[in-house]
Amino acid sequence: MKKMCLIAVALIMLSSGFVYADPFGPAEPAAKEGKFTLGVGYFLYQEKLKPADDTFSAAGAVATDFWQKTTVWSNQAYVQASYGLMKNWEVFARLGAADLRAKETFDYVAYADDFRGDYQAFGTLGFKGILFNTKSFSIGPILKASYYSDYKDSATGTIAGTKIDMSYNIKDIWDVNLGLAFQAKINNVVLFAGPFVYWKNAKVDLDITITGTGTFSDSVKYESENNVGGFAGVRIPITKNFMLDVEGQYTNQFSGGAAIVYQF
Repeated sequence: MKKMCLIAVALIMLSSGFVYADPFGPAEPAAKEGKFTLGVGYFLYQEKLKPADDTFSAAGAVATDFWQKTTVWSNQAYVQASYGLMKNWEVFARLGAADLRAKETFDYVAYADDFRGDYQAFGTLGFKGILFNTKSFSIGPILKASYYSDYKDSATGTIAGTKIDMSYNIKDIWDVNLGLAFQAKINNVVLFAGPFVYWKNAKVDLDITITGTGTFSDSVKYESENNVGGFAGVRIPITKNFMLDVEGQYTNQFSGGAAIVYQF
């Protein structure tokens, strides 16, 4: 009985999955044909996620509604390089570091703590271009895909005098985004906005070790509550070669950031 009670109490914990997003920018490439750009940026990502399966099974005990919906957030810093393949088309790559947080991921009885993932590397590849163009208005697609490093966090607590250790391993984290940007240019200032669709994946492994009882494990895939969002922003020239991009996104939470880009 004590064994089953300890398992049941431990299953009160909330759990989280972690995936990300980064900025689109305007349809108009920053890199001119045959030229490069370099930039540095920051993006704050936030989103509500849901588990593909909400049950946990261990030692014959099944807990429903164990894996919970959660809101996660991540600070991302990155450098970006772009190359102009041809007129109005470019490829770009980003390399950066991102942390992650989820509120009260470890939550049982009188103990509560956030999941805290240290900064880890991530990378993004993409391309963009203009399909329709006039002097002041343009439309073009943006496709990008990202892959992220694994994250781990753990916590230790006591229930009824028995020690419990818990750990999460977040892995296979990737996302693919396809957007359509509408932009207007006013005195070299570019205003842009558009919809996007996206697909995300993150596998979450959970291990619970109860002293004197054993270790119980489970895993689940996390995904967004929807697959459609919107973005909007502005590109402002600072000098002849420097420009500032500012962008906001909305899926089921707001995200946003800025980047400074240098044109060669």
